[in-house]
Amino acid sequence: MVYLGISLIYQISLLQSADANLREVGRLSLGLGIVSVLGMCLTMLSTSAGLMKIKNLKRKEFRNSMKDVLARDDDFSRDFGFIFLVALAVQLGFSFFYGSFTGFQLNAEFQWELNAFLLTINAGIGEELFFSLFLTGFLLSLSSKRWFIFLALIANLIGFGLVHMVVYKSNQEAVVFVLFLRALYFFTYLKTRRASIPMILHCFNNFLFIKSILFV
Repeated sequence: MVYLGISLIYQISLLQSADANLREVGRLSLGLGIVSVLGMCLTMLSTSAGLMKIKNLKRKEFRNSMKDVLARDDDFSRDFGFIFLVALAVQLGFSFFYGSFTGFQLNAEFQWELNAFLLTINAGIGEELFFSLFLTGFLLSLSSKRWFIFLALIANLIGFGLVHMVVYKSNQEAVVFVLFLRALYFFTYLKTRRASIPMILHCFNNFLFIKSILFV
């Protein structure tokens, strides 16, 4: 979170740049910052019991509680040793075959490599803070009925699609691609309840297209 904050502040400062491309980086980063803050704040506000626990927890107790959590985390190997790898394989497979059959390519040149690198991580973390940690987690906590999972998925797809239409505009192939990824990250979070796994998958996907963070 410290990295995310410092990185976004730096890139948002580019809004004052004389370079149009760098100003676009600033606008994208401002959007990611808003999404990140919303995700974290809304998650805390929707979990009052969690807020009280954090407020009353002393530092030593926190360290001990984390040790207990890690000791009890029997699903860690399953989540990272199986589900994560399966989701990664699906992501890579779809990226390859979708691009091969549709001619979908994201290869716009982007000469500011530092900003491209930072945006890949910022987008992966920031968007998952909102869509996985808050939106999916919050909606799934409202009901245990199976049909509610479908409703939560639709909310994810609509929100994610609208956000990315700002970037991709009329690029329909790109919109279809990101909607598939949103569905993949949704079900990955559903199975693991770990926002870290969709974050890693998201960042890795962005690294594949590090030269096409901006479509200019």
